[in-house]
Amino acid sequence: MEKNKKRRNHFRYNQNVKQKWVESGCCGLFFTCNGNERQAVREAYNVIEQALETWKKNSPAEDSDDNGKCINSGSDEEDVADSVKRFCDQARSDNRNVKKRKIWQRPTGANNCLFFVVKGVNDQNVYDFVDYLVEMVLRERCCRLLQRVWPVERTCRVDMVELDTEVSRLISKHFHSAEDGKWPTYLFDFKARNNDSLGKGDVMDMVLLALKQLAPDSHVSLDNPHIVVLVQIVHKSVMLSCIKHFIARRKLSLHHKE
Repeated sequence: MEKNKKRRNHFRYNQNVKQKWVESGCCGLFFTCNGNERQAVREAYNVIEQALETWKKNSPAEDSDDNGKCINSGSDEEDVADSVKRFCDQARSDNRNVKKRKIWQRPTGANNCLFFVVKGVNDQNVYDFVDYLVEMVLRERCCRLLQRVWPVERTCRVDMVELDTEVSRLISKHFHSAEDGKWPTYLFDFKARNNDSLGKGDVMDMVLLALKQLAPDSHVSLDNPHIVVLVQIVHKSVMLSCIKHFIARRKLSLHHKE
């Protein structure tokens, strides 16, 4: 009887597995790299820290920790060994004191895909920060492994109902008429990695319906849209963005055109 009890406890302990996806409700930076993820992670930490040091934050609540639940969530999903390993990995990747830490990597569950939550960067200023970071990287040519970076305003679960709610919220926020009465043009962009549960056609129909209802005077522009509604499915997470002048800036590439 005692032996069976120990066995049951053993299996219950092993149910605490490490989380391998970005939590819902996060805002941050999504990088792609061309292999050698360990070196790419170091490169990402370096460029983010360098940008943070010189970036002039416009938000009055620049030091607010809006992503705290993303930083700390998921700890209940890890066993003790995984928690210790994760803490050691984070400590090694940052030479500064852990208490002063401002950047946290979150697991994506996909190869060559890196997601970072940055203290002080939230849904009000994430686009400005990424613009500044891209300009800095292109000017100083300080990226070798990182390929692109996208501002992620919101993450959610791979669920059509939740996705519809978040997409409608983003469209209501970003699509407004200008002083001359003109509405911004748009383009829908979609990418799925390690997940085929939601098709591009279904997601596009949902986004276009929301645009028709919330921004009826906006029209599609394939060449140079004002705003790109970007939906990226990465493993078990959906990353949502509304990025201005996305095509004109070569989809936020971190390298000069050869």
